[in-house]
Amino acid sequence: MGTLPEDVVKGWFYRILMLVAVAGLVRCGTTPPPQVRAPEPQVPTSELGGLWSGTMRVMPCDIAVQRCNAINDITFNLTQYGSQVVGNYACAAGNMDCRHGGADSSGKIAAGSVSGNQINLAVQLPADLSDCYYNGTAISADRADGVYVCYAGGRMIEQGVWNVTRQSPE
Repeated sequence: MGTLPEDVVKGWFYRILMLVAVAGLVRCGTTPPPQVRAPEPQVPTSELGGLWSGTMRVMPCDIAVQRCNAINDITFNLTQYGSQVVGNYACAAGNMDCRHGGADSSGKIAAGSVSGNQINLAVQLPADLSDCYYNGTAISADRADGVYVCYAGGRMIEQGVWNVTRQSPE
């Protein structure tokens, strides 16, 4: 075999030399600086503990036709543990009895949470084995409102809006 011309050898030599130099520079630069992460922004969690009372209103009327625009007085007695909320629920007659002729007048908040000013409460009503989910917003330290939906036997039986004010803190 013949030999390569000198200019080809020099070209390859310089290319290899450059690759080695670049690899050395890259390698020197591979030790990453210590990671300084900005702290996650803290969203203040609303304090919900205490006695809250207000109203719920059935709407729209296409699901619960017989209770169309029913307004009931409601009470949440809440205890908060960090972001978790538990407690009791009560319903009283407003312009109409609570569901099932008032049989659904009390329940248990089986699961609840608060994140920032967002509130989620899962209420179990033993009278008819229904579950109602109240989702809303704490508008201030003593006022909250939102929407709710109730299910029994796997089907939606009622929905509407709610609003409450804090009567006393926990």
